[in-house]
Amino acid sequence: MMIVVICEATRRSIFNRGTSHGNPSATLTGIPAGHWDRPSASQSRQYATFLLRIPDRIGNMQQKCCAIGDATMQDSVEKRVKLAASPERVWRALSSTTEFGQWFRAEVTGEMRAGAALSCRSLYPGAEHMRWMMTIVTMEPERRLVWTWPAFDPKLFPGDPVSDAKLTVEITLAPDGDGTALRLVESGYASLPEGPGLAVWQRNEGGWSAQIANIAAHVAA
Repeated sequence: MMIVVICEATRRSIFNRGTSHGNPSATLTGIPAGHWDRPSASQSRQYATFLLRIPDRIGNMQQKCCAIGDATMQDSVEKRVKLAASPERVWRALSSTTEFGQWFRAEVTGEMRAGAALSCRSLYPGAEHMRWMMTIVTMEPERRLVWTWPAFDPKLFPGDPVSDAKLTVEITLAPDGDGTALRLVESGYASLPEGPGLAVWQRNEGGWSAQIANIAAHVAA
């Protein structure tokens, strides 16, 4: 359940290869190909507007996403990174709703504690109306954070089914020299319908890469 996923995971592979009315210099969004490596604020808003106001194209985009590289859906997305900060510092970034929201680019309302349900709203330009819930399952200070959230969002992605399916996110920390080894696993994909499940896996695989980069920069600052 991550807006950054579509923006980062598929923009190069789909939009920068697309054409508009046979013009290879323009993408389907109207933004010239190759201009997305460092998008301006106005380009980000234009891209978000494209996603939100043209649902039929979003549906087509999901189908293309499934076909990229003939990928096979795994049961999980896994990311590992060494962070230039102590486990104590990284844990603050995970356990404080304020800090979590800063690196995750979201407004997070609620208390970070086991059993709590937190309300989240995207802070990405042009996508501020997007909302989701995340439920905290486990909190082990400086070691482990686990939460669940919806696998699908049919309001944003027309190809997603109406479903109560959930994905589980587990982040574990371990001291690693003068830093911290972070491992993230988002699991539960094997229980999803194959077609829509693969689309979610594709966009979350790329989205988590962006979020890992976000937390790395946040704790190193």
